[in-house]
Amino acid sequence: MADQTVIRADDVVITGNLEVTGSQISTTTTDTNIKDRLITLNKGGTLGSNTAGIEVESGGSIEATLGYTAAGGWNFGNKNITTTGTISGTISVATDSINDTHIDFGTGTNQVNTDDLPEGSTNEYYTNAKADARADARIAAVGVTTSKVSNWDTAYGWGDHSGAGYLTAIAADSINDTMINFGTGATQVNTDDLPEGSTNVYYTEARANADIDARLATTSVGVLSDVTSSSPTSGQVLMWNGSAYSNQGVPFATADVVSSTTYTTGSVNVTDGASFTTPHVINSVPQLTSVAQNAHMLISFSGELVAGTGCIIGLQKSIGGASYVTLKEYTVPSATNQSMSFSVMDLHTGATASMDYRVVVRRPGGATTLDVQNMSFSAFEMRQGSFPNMADVLDVNSGITPATGHILKHNGSEFVTELLSVNSLSDTTITSASNNQILKYNGSAWVNSDATNLVSISQLSDVDTTGVATNKILKYNGSNWVVADDNYEDGIVNVVEDTTPQLGGDLDVNGNNITGSAVSITTSSAGNITLNPDGAGVVRILGDLTVTGSATTMDVTNMAVEDPVMLLNKHSTQPANNATDAGIMIQRGSAENNAAWFWDEDDDRWTAATTTSNESATNITETALADIQAGTAHLTATQAQYADLAEKYTSDDNYEPGTVVVIGGEQEVTQCNRLMDPRVVGVVSTAPAYLMNKDSQGVAVALRGKVPCKVEGPVRKGDLLVTNVTPGTATTLTDDSPTPPSFCVIGK
Repeated sequence: MADQTVIRADDVVITGNLEVTGSQISTTTTDTNIKDRLITLNKGGTLGSNTAGIEVESGGSIEATLGYTAAGGWNFGNKNITTTGTISGTISVATDSINDTHIDFGTGTNQVNTDDLPEGSTNEYYTNAKADARADARIAAVGVTTSKVSNWDTAYGWGDHSGAGYLTAIAADSINDTMINFGTGATQVNTDDLPEGSTNVYYTEARANADIDARLATTSVGVLSDVTSSSPTSGQVLMWNGSAYSNQGVPFATADVVSSTTYTTGSVNVTDGASFTTPHVINSVPQLTSVAQNAHMLISFSGELVAGTGCIIGLQKSIGGASYVTLKEYTVPSATNQSMSFSVMDLHTGATASMDYRVVVRRPGGATTLDVQNMSFSAFEMRQGSFPNMADVLDVNSGITPATGHILKHNGSEFVTELLSVNSLSDTTITSASNNQILKYNGSAWVNSDATNLVSISQLSDVDTTGVATNKILKYNGSNWVVADDNYEDGIVNVVEDTTPQLGGDLDVNGNNITGSAVSITTSSAGNITLNPDGAGVVRILGDLTVTGSATTMDVTNMAVEDPVMLLNKHSTQPANNATDAGIMIQRGSAENNAAWFWDEDDDRWTAATTTSNESATNITETALADIQAGTAHLTATQAQYADLAEKYTSDDNYEPGTVVVIGGEQEVTQCNRLMDPRVVGVVSTAPAYLMNKDSQGVAVALRGKVPCKVEGPVRKGDLLVTNVTPGTATTLTDDSPTPPSFCVIGK
């Protein structure tokens, strides 16, 4: 039948149903108004891989499509969605499908930020103040100190559980100096907070000094940059020669005054020139002739400035008639009765020559008469090797004849030599000494006495010789020395002389212990050897440690491993493929299963589980998978054992799995009790694959996925389920019932 065109000037009103059996309906109206609540597309058909929905045409081509496919769900065709209202419901977003171009947080006053996010009860927002407070509380609770390590806790996982809280394990090489701020204030982290290694030790000041002292003990003086030591002989000393220290003989001094001049009256008139830069000679020492090389001259000057406004006093010298050079200057302040004195030690390093010394005065400016009185100027020449003999010293008796064992002793007026003997000691009195006598203190002095007068062991206050007999020994019992047998039970083993010791041979302790002040070595009949350092000592093995037994047991509180990598399951002959599980196991006590983190060779993956297996197991049996607590997990893909996505809601009762719940009641949700309730939320989950708000109170409500559900009445595959009047159950609708709104449907 050909197409027919029906043109009417008035409205066409159809009071019954309109059924169109053609393939399409075309309308050219500007707006189409549909009063029906629900439009069903593709009714009676099967989508398969086709798309059902709405298309918008513009200019003869499709501009946009809102389509639905059974495999992909609703698709907006990559077109923007703009609304001023609220989009509600659960939106599932594919992994890595949202970036900063999909969500625009704005930049103005209405910008979305962390202030707009609801805060959870467990994973709270960390503002600066809250982060600081929580960090302080955590640090105070954990109480991390030197030598603490990470250990296993069932509630917190890996961390320092000597106090409350835990430490999160940090991957190797994951922290650098840009990630940790050591601060600059009173709480700055420094080397005092670091544990000390056994090889790279910290160089504290005390340790550095000790190391320097040790190095100096093996270092000769001649290696110093300012020392020139060449073939020193006995009795020589190091003396500065003007450029370096060199080995020389002891510089005995004449101590004779070469020149001493004293002015007691009069004044020195300093008016030489208008600028007073020319020095005025006050006094000088007569020329010193034949001053030897490396001789020392001690030059001293003293005086009193009675009147004047200050001056500069200088000491000058001339060698062999050359120009004078200034050795030292002393500025005298302006004062009345100002005392002034100075001295200088001058070393003559050149060849033997004549020396002139003088004291000069100069003024910084102005014509003024200086009144300098009570001046004294003296020079001492100290020549190397001037006193070859001790007898030449002034206060030593010139007639001494020293011999081996003699000492210098002052007799009240001078030093004389004397052979040191017991008789010369002030607290010793020797009378008629004879052979085999000894010195014995009588309370005031040491006197000679026969050996028979000595005390015996029995006379000592802390010795009890009761029961003494042949082969008995003295043994200390904690308060006194007492007689004891020479046997093993008393702690002493008879020593058998070994005349053939072999260095590097076997150590045979015959089942006995070796005990010293620093370490003890104990043995047992089973062949065990125990090393026990004294006090806080440690047992160090500087080379490699190879254990060829079947197991290594570390019975310590904390164990620190300095190596960056630990290799487990290593064999002396490595097979092509290991067949045994390997990992870390924590013993939790006789009442609980052990905790293990291991590589499962059967499944080829890491597994965290509780297990009844022990350290000898080659195939670890999983009792149950263990929870893992962490921060952000970076994963490529995830898999779940169960089928639904659920969220915790507070409920007015503890509803069992399969119960249908709606929004309402005294809490967030309650069980349904009327037909096709639009407030429906979902079904209480039996075992959610992913649970949101897991730490909240209430029941886990399945929002998407497959979940067991309580249903009243017959139900077939594909039937829509809605809430039922029977509390907590779902029901289906009859075939002639209108299609329920989507917001009333629980699922299919």
